Amino acid sequence: MKSGSRPWVGIDPDNGLKVSEIKIGEKEAASVTMTVTIKNFGSYPGRNVVALAWLLVVHDSMYQSVVDRIHSSCSGGPSYGAALFPGATITREWDSRVSDQEKIRDPKGADNPIFVAYIVGCIAYQDQSGSQHHTGFAYRDQLPGKNEAMTFATLHVGRFVPNGEWIQWFSFVD
Repeated sequence: MKSGSRPWVGIDPDNGLKVSEIKIGEKEAASVTMTVTIKNFGSYPGRNVVALAWLLVVHDSMYQSVVDRIHSSCSGGPSYGAALFPGATITREWDSRVSDQEKIRDPKGADNPIFVAYIVGCIAYQDQSGSQHHTGFAYRDQLPGKNEAMTFATLHVGRFVPNGEWIQWFSFVD
């Protein structure tokens, strides 16, 4: 199949990703509410389109684990989901929570208190012949106007991580 004669589904550059402030709740769990808008950039409808995304909090030295999570989440494909016609968009909203135990820590830097937040996700869909395709993505919370991660240490319950800019940090399509 030629690349021009299939759906290409990804994050809509106009509306894309919107994320609330990161709230630190009970037992130092971090949570956000996010809205993701996806779009079919291709010339054919996408079938069984499903998008998933979640908050990932990692030590600043463990960025490779972000890429690994994207690839592992984008295996296989859905047997159900929405139809997405060329040029059309779908918007989904959901909450994501990371407990203190789920934060990815650097085993060599146990005393490193610095974390970085990512929104990691996958869009899975089928083309007109039933072949599976995926768009994996990661957005990093960055300092506004800078190419520098918004870092934070463990915070107290009820506090918020200052809102930065969620910048696309990594993506792939197949």
